[in-house]
Amino acid sequence: MGRKKFEKLWVSLLQDSRDLSDRQIEDLLRARKKLGNILFRLYGSFPQKIEEVKNYRIRKKELDQLPTEELEEMSRRMQESRDEIMNSAPDGEICDSFFETPPPLDSDEIIIPKLLWERGLK
Repeated sequence: MGRKKFEKLWVSLLQDSRDLSDRQIEDLLRARKKLGNILFRLYGSFPQKIEEVKNYRIRKKELDQLPTEELEEMSRRMQESRDEIMNSAPDGEICDSFFETPPPLDSDEIIIPKLLWERGLK
């Protein structure tokens, strides 16, 4: 079942469950495990995500006060750091964790490119 259909069915269940067809009910029952996994991840990460959003807004406000040139310099240093890691790996093999875990929402790696984009630079 595609994501859009999945979302539509669950919204229908919550809002207009009386109008669900037998086929839609069967689809929902088949997707029970998928929903359980989504709810488990959402419930488990909810407090951290809220804090991350709060911290993101605070840090973005701080960084937004900096001149564009300083943000560009910080962006360049972050890129150099990533390049150094990429180039230091023997035979070009980098630990999978380098790619698997994205930076948190409230990190400079996320915020600085957004600010530069908002300023029309990237």
